[in-house]
Amino acid sequence: MNPYQTVLDAIWAALEARASIQELVLRGNRHKYDDGAPPKEGVATADLPELRVLPVAGTFSPRVTNKDTEVTKQYSVQVITGSRDVSQVLELEFEVFRAMLALDFDVLEWEGEPFVQNVRLTSATEGDVRVDLNRGISGWVSIMTVEVQMMFLTEELIKEQQT
Repeated sequence: MNPYQTVLDAIWAALEARASIQELVLRGNRHKYDDGAPPKEGVATADLPELRVLPVAGTFSPRVTNKDTEVTKQYSVQVITGSRDVSQVLELEFEVFRAMLALDFDVLEWEGEPFVQNVRLTSATEGDVRVDLNRGISGWVSIMTVEVQMMFLTEELIKEQQT
């Protein structure tokens, strides 16, 4: 599996390991986008709150040393409440923060080697104006950015994969 997907899966595993997140966000409202299905266009009350994790950006430093290549990948953790009650978004945001603290990236490997150097929850933006995320339903949202610094041996990156 590619390391970007490995990190995405690890973030989801940490989120879903928290009983509080399981209680606050129904399983069908945790959108992983791993089945190719588009998001629902019409949203009912039972469809909220939602939790999404999306890869959103990356920076690349090929051959940052004579043997290593660095990638910094950002993932967006989005909480969409559909509620005008700010306490709901704040509670979910705090639980996401707690889940990220419990995440053990040291165990992740690519090509038999650990590759995650650093993980930071860099920002959180809350608001009630992102009706595009709520698909037209007003309510509080939180968009948190998880930044993951990865380091790879350059020679491993350029090798052809054996089939």
